[in-house]
Amino acid sequence: MRQACAIRGMFINHEFDAHEIIFREGEPSTYLYVLRQGLMKLTSVGVGGREQIIGLATPGRLLGLQTKHGKTYGFTAVTLSPVTVCKLRNSDMLQVLEQNPAVSLKLINMLNQELTEAQALIRVLGQKTAEERVAWFLLTLANADSRNTADMITVWLSRREMAEMLGLTIETVSRLISSFRREGLIDVSRRSMRILNQPRLQARAKYLSETDNGIQQWVTAG
Repeated sequence: MRQACAIRGMFINHEFDAHEIIFREGEPSTYLYVLRQGLMKLTSVGVGGREQIIGLATPGRLLGLQTKHGKTYGFTAVTLSPVTVCKLRNSDMLQVLEQNPAVSLKLINMLNQELTEAQALIRVLGQKTAEERVAWFLLTLANADSRNTADMITVWLSRREMAEMLGLTIETVSRLISSFRREGLIDVSRRSMRILNQPRLQARAKYLSETDNGIQQWVTAG
């Protein structure tokens, strides 16, 4: 959707540091946001007031359109890393869609892809073991930020956040990461990681299935 941002100068670029809130669940959805660089987590408050991570957003992701007709945002968007976003008013976006068929088609394809990714995520969480989920998630995190290199991968998520996303306990996630480290598959510190043996980690994740290829986009393409 970067093409939409450039049309007729209707966009406003904003930069945010890590751990800033872009918008909150329940606020009026006046603006749409296109994530151009960085990583964000999307959260929602469930029954009992507990906050739950419902997804990640990576460059190219359009945020806010899904809740337009409800007039309020259906989730909270929080930066995990420094990010750059393109901000547009809903009314401006509607003009873009009316006047530019190419952007309209891209939007339709994007929404269809998000539905496919949501279905794939359900399959991954329902079919993979705890070990497979953690190995898979470490591999996909390696591709989630364009600033990552083979030697250094920034891990913006805490163990608790990773556990929430994978439907596991913090203890299970920490135990498996420590196990992968002892086996020489990864080298990990508090906020960084290196994958030392990608083929073996992929084997642990059963990473090469058709389902994984689809759900990888949920993290790496937004």
